[in-house]
Amino acid sequence: MDNIDLARTTDAETYVILPPQLPLWLKLLNFINLAPVLAWPLVFFSSVFFFDAPESKLQAYIAFIVVNS
Repeated sequence: MDNIDLARTTDAETYVILPPQLPLWLKLLNFINLAPVLAWPLVFFSSVFFFDAPESKLQAYIAFIVVNS
């Protein structure tokens, strides 16, 4: 196990999510790619309501599968 001397670490070595020296476009691209991971519970929960009063059960199942895949 490596012993890390906290007195000798720099800000670039102590980042948690993104290092501060990354360009802004890369940070935005990272956020855009990870945003669906945060939104999927809401999307999945709301897609259950497709089955409330569907015109056809087949159409409800197809919409449910398409939205959640």
